[in-house]
Amino acid sequence: MYTLSEDIAVGTEGPILGAALQVEALPACGECRPPTLASRRLAVERAIRMMRERYPDPLSLDDMARAAFFSRYHFNRMFRHLTGLPPGRFLAAIRLEAAKRLLLTTRFSITAVCFEVGYASVGTFTSHFTEYVGIPPHRLRHVPREMLQRVLELARNRPPAAPREPGSGLAATLRLAAPADSSGPVFVGLFATPVPRGRPLACAVAEGPGDVSLPLPEEGCWAFAVRIPVCGDPATALLCESAPRGRAGPLGPGRAAAAVELALRPPELMDPPVLVALPFLLADRLEKGHASVPAPLVA
Repeated sequence: MYTLSEDIAVGTEGPILGAALQVEALPACGECRPPTLASRRLAVERAIRMMRERYPDPLSLDDMARAAFFSRYHFNRMFRHLTGLPPGRFLAAIRLEAAKRLLLTTRFSITAVCFEVGYASVGTFTSHFTEYVGIPPHRLRHVPREMLQRVLELARNRPPAAPREPGSGLAATLRLAAPADSSGPVFVGLFATPVPRGRPLACAVAEGPGDVSLPLPEEGCWAFAVRIPVCGDPATALLCESAPRGRAGPLGPGRAAAAVELALRPPELMDPPVLVALPFLLADRLEKGHASVPAPLVA
Protein backbone atom coordinates (compact mmCIF):
# COMPACT_ATOMS: atom_id res chain seq x y z
CA MET A 1 0.00 0.00 0.00
CA TYR A 2 1.01 3.63 -0.53
CA THR A 3 2.54 5.33 2.48
CA LEU A 4 3.70 8.91 2.81
CA SER A 5 6.99 7.71 4.33
CA GLU A 6 7.83 5.95 1.08
CA ASP A 7 7.66 9.22 -0.82
CA ILE A 8 9.67 11.02 1.84
CA ALA A 9 12.31 8.35 1.35
CA VAL A 10 12.25 9.11 -2.36
CA GLY A 11 13.16 12.69 -1.57
CA THR A 12 9.86 14.55 -1.87
CA GLU A 13 7.48 16.17 0.59
CA GLY A 14 4.78 13.70 -0.44
CA PRO A 15 3.80 12.12 -3.72
CA ILE A 16 3.06 15.38 -5.49
CA LEU A 17 3.54 18.18 -2.97
CA GLY A 18 6.53 20.46 -2.54
CA ALA A 19 8.29 23.36 -4.25
CA ALA A 20 7.81 24.07 -7.93
CA LEU A 21 10.14 22.12 -10.18
CA GLN A 22 13.35 23.87 -11.18
CA VAL A 23 14.26 21.74 -14.15
CA GLU A 24 16.20 24.54 -15.81
CA ALA A 25 18.63 24.66 -12.83
CA LEU A 26 19.71 21.04 -13.29
CA PRO A 27 22.74 20.05 -15.37
CA ALA A 28 21.68 19.20 -18.91
CA CYS A 29 21.94 15.60 -20.06
CA GLY A 30 22.71 17.03 -23.47
CA GLU A 31 26.25 17.62 -22.15
CA CYS A 32 26.80 13.84 -21.98
CA ARG A 33 28.35 11.88 -24.79
CA PRO A 34 25.73 10.13 -26.96
CA PRO A 35 26.56 6.59 -25.69
CA THR A 36 26.34 7.79 -22.08
CA LEU A 37 23.04 9.55 -22.69
CA ALA A 38 21.64 6.46 -24.44
CA SER A 39 22.59 4.20 -21.53
CA ARG A 40 21.01 6.60 -19.05
CA ARG A 41 17.80 6.72 -21.06
CA LEU A 42 17.64 2.92 -21.07
CA ALA A 43 18.19 2.86 -17.29
CA VAL A 44 15.40 5.37 -16.66
CA GLU A 45 13.09 3.49 -19.02
CA ARG A 46 13.72 0.25 -17.08
CA ALA A 47 12.73 2.02 -13.87
CA ILE A 48 9.59 3.52 -15.42
CA ARG A 49 8.48 0.13 -16.75
CA MET A 50 8.88 -1.27 -13.25
CA MET A 51 6.86 1.64 -11.80
CA ARG A 52 4.05 1.04 -14.29
CA GLU A 53 3.97 -2.68 -13.49
CA ARG A 54 4.13 -2.24 -9.70
CA TYR A 55 2.64 1.21 -9.04
CA PRO A 56 0.25 0.03 -6.25
CA ASP A 57 3.25 -1.27 -4.26
CA PRO A 58 5.14 0.88 -1.70
CA LEU A 59 8.16 1.40 -3.94
CA SER A 60 11.16 3.17 -2.44
CA LEU A 61 13.96 5.07 -4.15
CA ASP A 62 16.19 2.01 -3.60
CA ASP A 63 13.67 -0.20 -5.43
CA MET A 64 13.62 2.15 -8.42
CA ALA A 65 17.41 2.57 -8.47
CA ARG A 66 17.89 -1.20 -8.43
CA ALA A 67 15.64 -1.53 -11.48
CA ALA A 68 17.87 1.00 -13.26
CA PHE A 69 21.12 -0.63 -12.03
CA PHE A 70 22.32 2.68 -10.54
CA SER A 71 23.02 3.97 -7.04
CA ARG A 72 20.08 5.82 -5.51
CA TYR A 73 21.97 9.15 -5.61
CA HIS A 74 22.90 8.97 -9.30
CA PHE A 75 19.53 7.51 -10.23
CA ASN A 76 17.65 10.36 -8.54
CA ARG A 77 19.67 13.04 -10.37
CA MET A 78 19.59 11.20 -13.69
CA PHE A 79 15.82 10.63 -13.50
CA ARG A 80 15.15 14.32 -12.83
CA HIS A 81 17.36 15.36 -15.73
CA LEU A 82 15.60 13.14 -18.24
CA THR A 83 11.94 13.37 -17.15
CA GLY A 84 11.67 16.74 -15.38
CA LEU A 85 10.30 15.07 -12.23
CA PRO A 86 11.80 13.36 -9.18
CA PRO A 87 11.13 9.59 -9.20
CA GLY A 88 8.59 9.82 -6.36
CA ARG A 89 6.48 12.39 -8.15
CA PHE A 90 6.62 10.44 -11.41
CA LEU A 91 5.37 7.35 -9.55
CA ALA A 92 2.58 9.41 -7.98
CA ALA A 93 1.59 10.68 -11.43
CA ILE A 94 1.36 7.08 -12.67
CA ARG A 95 -0.90 6.23 -9.72
CA LEU A 96 -3.14 9.22 -10.38
CA GLU A 97 -3.29 8.35 -14.09
CA ALA A 98 -4.49 4.86 -13.12
CA ALA A 99 -7.07 6.43 -10.79
CA LYS A 100 -8.31 8.68 -13.58
CA ARG A 101 -8.69 5.66 -15.87
CA LEU A 102 -10.62 3.68 -13.24
CA LEU A 103 -12.94 6.59 -12.49
CA LEU A 104 -13.78 7.02 -16.17
CA THR A 105 -14.09 3.36 -17.21
CA THR A 106 -15.34 1.43 -14.15
CA ARG A 107 -18.01 1.63 -11.45
CA PHE A 108 -15.49 1.29 -8.62
CA SER A 109 -16.23 3.59 -5.70
CA ILE A 110 -13.78 6.43 -5.04
CA THR A 111 -12.64 4.58 -1.92
CA ALA A 112 -11.98 1.43 -3.92
CA VAL A 113 -10.07 3.42 -6.56
CA CYS A 114 -7.99 5.03 -3.83
CA PHE A 115 -6.83 1.69 -2.45
CA GLU A 116 -6.53 0.08 -5.88
CA VAL A 117 -3.88 2.56 -7.02
CA GLY A 118 -1.85 2.36 -3.80
CA TYR A 119 -3.13 5.12 -1.51
CA ALA A 120 -3.93 4.39 2.13
CA SER A 121 -5.97 7.56 2.83
CA VAL A 122 -9.01 8.70 0.86
CA GLY A 123 -8.46 12.27 2.05
CA THR A 124 -4.88 12.33 0.82
CA PHE A 125 -5.88 10.72 -2.46
CA THR A 126 -8.67 13.26 -3.04
CA SER A 127 -6.49 16.27 -2.27
CA HIS A 128 -3.64 15.03 -4.50
CA PHE A 129 -6.02 14.12 -7.33
CA THR A 130 -7.69 17.54 -7.19
CA GLU A 131 -4.36 19.37 -7.12
CA TYR A 132 -3.03 17.68 -10.24
CA VAL A 133 -6.14 16.90 -12.30
CA GLY A 134 -7.86 20.20 -11.54
CA ILE A 135 -11.17 18.81 -10.29
CA PRO A 136 -11.96 16.30 -7.50
CA PRO A 137 -12.60 12.62 -8.30
CA HIS A 138 -16.39 12.81 -7.92
CA ARG A 139 -16.60 15.77 -10.35
CA LEU A 140 -14.52 13.95 -12.94
CA ARG A 141 -16.83 10.95 -12.74
CA HIS A 142 -20.11 12.86 -12.85
CA VAL A 143 -19.49 15.38 -15.62
CA PRO A 144 -22.27 14.43 -18.08
CA ARG A 145 -20.96 12.60 -21.13
CA GLU A 146 -23.20 14.69 -23.39
CA MET A 147 -21.49 17.79 -21.99
CA LEU A 148 -18.11 16.41 -23.03
CA GLN A 149 -19.42 15.58 -26.48
CA ARG A 150 -20.68 19.15 -26.76
CA VAL A 151 -17.27 20.51 -25.81
CA LEU A 152 -15.61 18.46 -28.56
CA GLU A 153 -18.24 19.52 -31.09
CA LEU A 154 -17.84 23.19 -30.19
CA ALA A 155 -14.07 22.81 -30.40
CA ARG A 156 -14.36 21.49 -33.96
CA ASN A 157 -16.82 24.19 -35.06
CA ARG A 158 -15.60 27.24 -33.19
CA PRO A 159 -15.63 30.63 -35.00
CA PRO A 160 -12.34 32.26 -36.01
CA ALA A 161 -10.47 33.87 -33.12
CA ALA A 162 -10.78 37.64 -32.90
CA PRO A 163 -7.44 39.50 -32.97
CA ARG A 164 -6.18 40.80 -29.65
CA GLU A 165 -6.56 44.56 -29.32
CA PRO A 166 -3.40 46.64 -28.78
CA GLY A 167 -2.78 47.55 -25.18
CA SER A 168 -4.75 44.61 -23.79
CA GLY A 169 -1.72 43.27 -21.89
CA LEU A 170 1.16 40.87 -22.47
CA ALA A 171 0.38 37.83 -24.57
CA ALA A 172 2.17 34.61 -25.46
CA THR A 173 1.81 33.55 -29.08
CA LEU A 174 2.21 29.79 -29.46
CA ARG A 175 2.78 28.37 -32.94
CA LEU A 176 1.25 24.90 -32.92
CA ALA A 177 2.58 22.13 -35.14
CA ALA A 178 1.10 18.61 -35.10
CA PRO A 179 1.79 15.23 -36.73
CA ALA A 180 0.14 14.93 -40.13
CA ASP A 181 -1.67 11.72 -39.17
CA SER A 182 -3.38 13.15 -36.06
CA SER A 183 -6.82 14.73 -35.87
CA GLY A 184 -8.97 16.43 -33.28
CA PRO A 185 -8.98 19.68 -31.30
CA VAL A 186 -5.86 20.86 -29.48
CA PHE A 187 -6.17 22.03 -25.89
CA VAL A 188 -3.46 24.50 -24.87
CA GLY A 189 -2.71 25.67 -21.34
CA LEU A 190 -0.21 27.85 -19.49
CA PHE A 191 1.05 26.47 -16.18
CA ALA A 192 3.26 27.73 -13.37
CA THR A 193 5.41 24.57 -13.41
CA PRO A 194 7.26 22.71 -16.21
CA VAL A 195 4.99 19.68 -15.80
CA PRO A 196 1.31 20.76 -15.95
CA ARG A 197 -0.83 20.31 -12.88
CA GLY A 198 -4.20 21.54 -11.68
CA ARG A 199 -6.08 24.37 -13.30
CA PRO A 200 -4.09 26.28 -15.93
CA LEU A 201 -3.26 29.97 -15.62
CA ALA A 202 -4.94 30.34 -19.03
CA CYS A 203 -6.17 27.88 -21.63
CA ALA A 204 -7.50 27.81 -25.17
CA VAL A 205 -8.82 25.37 -27.73
CA ALA A 206 -7.54 25.27 -31.31
CA GLU A 207 -8.88 23.31 -34.27
CA GLY A 208 -5.42 22.46 -35.56
CA PRO A 209 -1.96 23.84 -36.34
CA GLY A 210 -1.55 27.61 -36.25
CA ASP A 211 -1.05 30.45 -33.79
CA VAL A 212 -2.76 30.62 -30.40
CA SER A 213 -2.53 33.74 -28.24
CA LEU A 214 -2.91 33.57 -24.46
CA PRO A 215 -2.46 36.22 -21.74
CA LEU A 216 1.02 35.93 -20.28
CA PRO A 217 1.42 36.13 -16.50
CA GLU A 218 4.18 38.43 -15.24
CA GLU A 219 5.82 35.66 -13.21
CA GLY A 220 6.42 33.49 -16.26
CA CYS A 221 5.05 30.05 -17.10
CA TRP A 222 5.31 26.94 -19.28
CA ALA A 223 3.03 26.06 -22.19
CA PHE A 224 1.57 22.60 -22.67
CA ALA A 225 -0.64 21.28 -25.45
CA VAL A 226 -2.37 17.96 -26.10
CA ARG A 227 -4.38 16.90 -29.14
CA ILE A 228 -7.56 15.04 -28.29
CA PRO A 229 -8.66 12.45 -30.88
CA VAL A 230 -12.35 12.61 -31.75
CA CYS A 231 -13.96 9.21 -31.17
CA GLY A 232 -17.26 7.72 -30.12
CA ASP A 233 -16.46 7.59 -26.40
CA PRO A 234 -15.38 10.98 -24.98
CA ALA A 235 -14.11 9.36 -21.77
CA THR A 236 -11.70 7.17 -23.73
CA ALA A 237 -10.54 10.09 -25.87
CA LEU A 238 -9.99 12.40 -22.91
CA LEU A 239 -7.74 9.98 -21.02
CA CYS A 240 -4.96 11.36 -23.26
CA GLU A 241 -2.78 8.27 -22.82
CA SER A 242 -1.76 8.07 -26.49
CA ALA A 243 -2.51 11.62 -27.61
CA PRO A 244 0.23 13.78 -29.20
CA ARG A 245 1.51 16.41 -26.78
CA GLY A 246 4.10 19.18 -26.58
CA ARG A 247 5.70 21.55 -24.09
CA ALA A 248 7.55 24.87 -24.36
CA GLY A 249 9.09 27.22 -21.84
CA PRO A 250 9.84 28.92 -19.68
CA LEU A 251 7.86 31.80 -21.15
CA GLY A 252 8.25 35.28 -19.74
CA PRO A 253 7.46 38.90 -20.58
CA GLY A 254 10.76 39.17 -22.47
CA ARG A 255 9.60 36.52 -24.95
CA ALA A 256 6.07 37.82 -25.43
CA ALA A 257 6.80 39.57 -28.74
CA ALA A 258 7.93 36.52 -30.71
CA ALA A 259 5.93 33.40 -31.50
CA VAL A 260 7.09 30.31 -29.59
CA GLU A 261 7.15 27.00 -31.42
CA LEU A 262 5.06 24.31 -29.72
CA ALA A 263 5.40 21.06 -31.66
CA LEU A 264 3.17 18.12 -30.78
CA ARG A 265 4.67 14.63 -30.94
CA PRO A 266 3.61 11.10 -29.99
CA PRO A 267 4.06 10.24 -26.28
CA GLU A 268 7.26 8.60 -25.11
CA LEU A 269 7.84 6.28 -22.17
CA MET A 270 9.69 8.97 -20.23
CA ASP A 271 6.86 11.52 -20.58
CA PRO A 272 4.98 12.08 -17.30
CA PRO A 273 1.30 11.13 -17.60
CA VAL A 274 -1.09 13.86 -18.75
CA LEU A 275 -3.20 14.36 -15.64
CA VAL A 276 -4.73 17.79 -16.20
CA ALA A 277 -8.36 17.55 -17.31
CA LEU A 278 -8.42 20.53 -19.68
CA PRO A 279 -11.50 19.30 -21.59
CA PHE A 280 -13.31 18.66 -18.31
CA LEU A 281 -12.50 22.18 -17.17
CA LEU A 282 -14.08 23.47 -20.38
CA ALA A 283 -17.13 21.25 -19.76
CA ASP A 284 -17.30 22.57 -16.21
CA ARG A 285 -17.35 26.10 -17.63
CA LEU A 286 -20.27 25.18 -19.87
CA GLU A 287 -22.15 23.53 -17.01
CA LYS A 288 -21.99 26.77 -15.01
CA GLY A 289 -24.01 28.57 -17.63
CA HIS A 290 -21.71 29.60 -20.45
CA ALA A 291 -23.58 29.21 -23.73
CA SER A 292 -20.54 28.66 -25.94
CA VAL A 293 -16.82 28.20 -26.01
CA PRO A 294 -15.10 31.46 -27.01
CA ALA A 295 -12.21 31.23 -29.46
CA PRO A 296 -9.83 31.06 -27.83
CA LEU A 297 -11.45 30.20 -24.54
CA VAL A 298 -9.45 31.74 -21.72
CA ALA A 299 -10.12 30.16 -18.33
